[in-house]
Amino acid sequence: MADTWPRTRRGKKKRNDRYTKYDALAARRVLRDAYRARDEFSAALSSNNLAEIRLRWITATTLLRAVGHVLKKIDSSRSPMLARAIQTAWDRWDRHRFHHFIFHEFIKKERDTILKEYRASIFSPISAKVQSNENPSFYTAILVGDTSYSPPGAIDSSIQWWETELGKIESEARNPDA
Repeated sequence: MADTWPRTRRGKKKRNDRYTKYDALAARRVLRDAYRARDEFSAALSSNNLAEIRLRWITATTLLRAVGHVLKKIDSSRSPMLARAIQTAWDRWDRHRFHHFIFHEFIKKERDTILKEYRASIFSPISAKVQSNENPSFYTAILVGDTSYSPPGAIDSSIQWWETELGKIESEARNPDA
């Protein structure tokens, strides 16, 4: 039988189905893990165990940033249509930073601060800690642009931003002329 599928760098055959061509499958897999990390972070907040809160925060913010890395490195190699849509999205995010503050000022910045300096904004000495009678656990307000988020709120907004952006990328890959 003739070998009709093109090969990748690693010698594996590329699948030639519609999902491989248009869907950001690897990035969505990371995003599913970010959902789980968000839930685990929320559970850790109610435990008041600072070590667990710190580790869950690091996990959640790192996964949120990993969505972009996997999108660019893995999903862009799935098809030329998807690669173009992904590059167009990255250009849009860079060109219109004001509209994508959650990416630049939280997802990217928080992950970089954690991995390069091992500091987290929720444990910053200058941040405002809020104590509530209903919930004895603390949270630190996170300022992104002119919006203040609770830590779970920042994660939720980031997840929603990724859902929206991945949807746009997949739609553009399916309909490049639209």
